[in-house]
Amino acid sequence: MKKLLLGCGVLLALGLATMGYVVWQLWPDIQQTVSEAEEFERRLMALEEDYPFDADEQVDLDTERFTASLDMRVIIGRNLDDWKNDINAFGETIEERDVGFVEEIRGYISRFSEMFQIIAPMEDFAMSPSEFNYHTRVLWAALATVAHGLDDDPDLDSLRELYPKMKTQYNEQRAEGSIDLDELIGEFDATVLSTARDMLKTDTARIEQAVTNASAEAIFMTLPKGPREFNADGDEL
Repeated sequence: MKKLLLGCGVLLALGLATMGYVVWQLWPDIQQTVSEAEEFERRLMALEEDYPFDADEQVDLDTERFTASLDMRVIIGRNLDDWKNDINAFGETIEERDVGFVEEIRGYISRFSEMFQIIAPMEDFAMSPSEFNYHTRVLWAALATVAHGLDDDPDLDSLRELYPKMKTQYNEQRAEGSIDLDELIGEFDATVLSTARDMLKTDTARIEQAVTNASAEAIFMTLPKGPREFNADGDEL
């Protein structure tokens, strides 16, 4: 029994030593990522201060800003696709080459920080996270009405499956107890949604380009706070 306990103790010590070595090797990369995350949050808050936006004060849809949000979404979508492709390419490289465990983790950490670059288009378009949040929710609320057949214009036919697809992805990925998609989107005046639908008809191809995956959309709809800060009732935690 003593030998068994001694053996377990040695294995535990070796495991802790190995973990400590890995953390020591990766600590500069971890610190760099934390620093970049803090800078990302600072820039988000700067946008909130420089371009204040109150969704509750919106009566009519500002078509110019809604259009800008769609243009911005296309750019962000491309950036996210590039980020995803870079990670996938790195994963294939790992399989092809004899990359050590520490270097593998370091590679993923460095690529994770690339996601923070989504803020650059928001700065270029002078759009605060709160305004982007609003236009994102208007977009999906309008697409929900399209999916439910509230507008039978054939120009919208190519967009009718976007909301059901989004909802399926969201439900598959949502954590237990997290807010429902329809609650996350919220409710809007019928005139706002009608205006949004009219704008969707003008360039359906761009709308299809502008939508991303459910995880990204959930983040967009909860900026600047983030989806983890809301419970199932939509209240802040």
